Amino acid sequence: MNRTETQEQVSDLRARFEAAKSCFLVDFKGLTVTQDTELRNKLRDVSVDYRVVKNRLAKLALEDTDLALLDDHFVGPTAVALTAEDPAAVAKVLVDFAKDHKALEIKAGVLEGGTTLTSEQVKALSELPSLPQLHAQLVGLLQGPARQLATVLAEPGRQLARLLDARRKSLEESV
Repeated sequence: MNRTETQEQVSDLRARFEAAKSCFLVDFKGLTVTQDTELRNKLRDVSVDYRVVKNRLAKLALEDTDLALLDDHFVGPTAVALTAEDPAAVAKVLVDFAKDHKALEIKAGVLEGGTTLTSEQVKALSELPSLPQLHAQLVGLLQGPARQLATVLAEPGRQLARLLDARRKSLEESV
C-alpha cells in the first residue's frame, strides 16, 4: 500500500470515527467466515458500521477524536463497530453473539461524551432497555398521572348520572 492509499484509508476511518457516537472493539480471531458474515448481518440490522481495521491505521485515525481513549486496545486482530444510533442495541447484539460464539471477544467500548467501557461494562450496557423501550416507558410514566386526574375529574359526573338513573327507576316503579 502506497502513501496515498494509506492517507485515504486514514481519512476515511477518521470520518467514520468522528461521525460515530459510540464505538465497540472486538477481537474476532477464531470466527469462521460464515460466523463473521452472520455477525455483520446482525449488526447491519441495528445500523452499525462494522469493519476490520489495521491497528496502525486506526491509531492514526483516532488522533484528536473523542474515541482516542481506545488507542491502547488496538492490539491483535481488531474490528470496530461504530454507530450513531442506540449503543445498547449494539452491545446486545455483540454480547448475544459472543455467548453463542466463544471466539468473539469484546475488548472495550466508548460512548458519546468519552465514557470508556470495559468488556464487563459493555455486557451491563447490553442489559439496559433500548432507546425505543425507554421512550415508551417515559411516555407511560407521563400519561399515568394525567389518566388518573381525568378519572378523578369524571367520577362526580358518573355518580350524578347513576343517581339520576336510580331516581328515574324508583319513579317508574312507584307509578
